[in-house]
Amino acid sequence: ETPNRREAHRTFRRAASRALFFRRDWMQSTSRRHHVVVGSGIAGVCCAKELRRCCPEDAITLVSATDTCKHVQDVVRVTDHLERFKVAEAGVNELETLGIDVAKGFACGLDAKKKVLQLQGGQAIQYSKMCICTGGRPKKILEHPRILTVRDTDSVISLCNCLKTARRILLVGNGGIALDVASSLVHLKVTWVMKHGHIGDAFFDRDAAEFLFQCLRFGKRNLQTVEKFELAGAEDRTTPMQGRGESPAMPSKVAGQAVGPKWSRILETVHGVADDKKGPNLASFNLEIVREAEIADVLLQHNDPEAPEDGFPVTVQLTNGDTYGVDYIISATGIVPNADWISKEDLKKGRNGNLLVNRTMQTTAPDVYAAGDVVECDSSWSQDGTHWFQMRLWSQAKQMGTHAAQCMAGVGTPEALGFNFELFTHVTKFAGKKVVLLGLYNGQNLDESEEGDMVTYCRSGDPRTEGDAATFVRVLLYRGRMQGAVLIGDTDLEEVFENLILDRLDLSAFGPSLLDPRIELDAIFD
Repeated sequence: ETPNRREAHRTFRRAASRALFFRRDWMQSTSRRHHVVVGSGIAGVCCAKELRRCCPEDAITLVSATDTCKHVQDVVRVTDHLERFKVAEAGVNELETLGIDVAKGFACGLDAKKKVLQLQGGQAIQYSKMCICTGGRPKKILEHPRILTVRDTDSVISLCNCLKTARRILLVGNGGIALDVASSLVHLKVTWVMKHGHIGDAFFDRDAAEFLFQCLRFGKRNLQTVEKFELAGAEDRTTPMQGRGESPAMPSKVAGQAVGPKWSRILETVHGVADDKKGPNLASFNLEIVREAEIADVLLQHNDPEAPEDGFPVTVQLTNGDTYGVDYIISATGIVPNADWISKEDLKKGRNGNLLVNRTMQTTAPDVYAAGDVVECDSSWSQDGTHWFQMRLWSQAKQMGTHAAQCMAGVGTPEALGFNFELFTHVTKFAGKKVVLLGLYNGQNLDESEEGDMVTYCRSGDPRTEGDAATFVRVLLYRGRMQGAVLIGDTDLEEVFENLILDRLDLSAFGPSLLDPRIELDAIFD
């Protein structure tokens, strides 16, 4: 393929956008339909808004378990496929100004044959087509006030309040939430327990993980410039939402919408309680990492949630034989899908209980779609040569919700999926460093490749001597063609590497010099 492919890609997008309106006009001549979206997180809200754009004459109802919803704002396109955006929280009733009806309640049953959604309290909603975007809830070791999880805004506020009186904390898990917590609480006494051999196993290999750890250890912590985490009405959110009388009581197995990407910023200003009673040093590094271990047992010394005057209220025994006394355990071991209310007879589920969806986001029941963290992409998504894979991220929730709406409206096709989901991209921040992930950066979907077909090249700076200017770059090539890349820090290589992945050029002749900072790749491959 040639660089002209990129211009063809843009042309296809413009043509598809024009075709959307022509086909929509034809569809509006049919009878008025009722589309229902269940869930008010990013996937659900993006789906409802796109449905309103595609089907202006149809009725659209969003079912929300809370009084708030998450929406995307300040979208910045970094490259053709990579975009950066903010996640904001707003009152769910604001959707009504867009012509989207809101029904508050909890979905508890589905009759796919009769096309009826059942809500707690007896309310039933008839639908023409429905999209399930109920997300997931955090896995928890056990239910106790001293075992904390992070999922929604209320849980972040609760965590911050608990940390104000914490002397020692144990963090368990090794995904994105755990990385955020560890990065933000290095000034407190935190023991980070993980079953893997390096941090961030869900995202990084050992080399990238070691670089990030050095950034945590030696990076500057200028707390005066930390962007504040804004929580609307935070002073009124220290108690569960049902206490305000604005929505029905939330079942214990249901969490609110996932909190935004910058939620951890507020943790950086939490002081905690120092052992020497002088207060913690916010520029210090007190993070202890315990690798290749898991929690074997948790002993709660007191039934009441109040801490004792001396000693620690929680004792944790690890599989490596170590024992720790702590004030709180932060459990960040992943999520489970909020799909318990749907039987396997109604909709087919994957091995972890997620709803299986095909390339048009449709489940195994007619006119029932799903998007976001609640779904698992079935085998129809697997294609030779694709550089996309599923990972439960904000960017994919937005992407899936929008695509589901277009398929529900009849303007999305499996062929369009090839353009919308042809390349995995994600941009975020860990340890204060910009992180860009492109394509099959860790060799995803390449497990059956023969030894010698894959080669990686790596360039790593030294945070100890370079400080915040240090960068890390790693690329993966399969038979000479770039499959993925990991970029940490300000590398300015996102666009050129994205193009190299999609253009499938043979780069064998360049070898390690592909990462030579003296070579201007964008000039060579423009």
